[in-house]
Amino acid sequence: MRKHPALENDTAGPRTLAFLARLQRSVENALATIAGVVVCLMAIAVTVDSGGRYLFSAPIVGMTELVSLYGMVIVVWFGAPLAQRTGANIRVDILADRLPPKFMAVADRINAAIAGAAIGYIAYSMLKHGMANWGRAQVGGFDLPTGPPYFILALGSCLVMVRILVGGTESVYGAIEDSDATTVPSITGI
Repeated sequence: MRKHPALENDTAGPRTLAFLARLQRSVENALATIAGVVVCLMAIAVTVDSGGRYLFSAPIVGMTELVSLYGMVIVVWFGAPLAQRTGANIRVDILADRLPPKFMAVADRINAAIAGAAIGYIAYSMLKHGMANWGRAQVGGFDLPTGPPYFILALGSCLVMVRILVGGTESVYGAIEDSDATTVPSITGI
């Protein structure tokens, strides 16, 4: 396996890459923890809303919109970088298990390049939409800013893109040496 270009010279390159890898993991872990907390809050909110709706005929106004507009976007796009890092994304192995390893290595690199470009375009698009929709809109009977979910999606997809591209370069040059590379946050602390 070839040596990563930044690691060619024995200078500050390895330390810088290790620092950036730790920083990326810290951001991913923090966002995944936020996503986990939001899942819990969404469960409580939907339970209270459903109870109010069916027991007292008094639902919480706008709760469905709030959960779908903000909660789901946070859960999906703040959790996506961690899913990409840990390999928790869905992959169809029926064909992959039957192909030669060298072919799969090349296919994985091509996939990383295409997926990185596509997710990068999504990040750019959502950033543009977020700026265009920064104002307030009438959602569920009250004013709610519609721009922030686009920015959340842009941030999450940007981190997924970086993770995909880092994974693609690591498949060519090897992983960056770091001791806590496999740490994953847990909302329960287990």
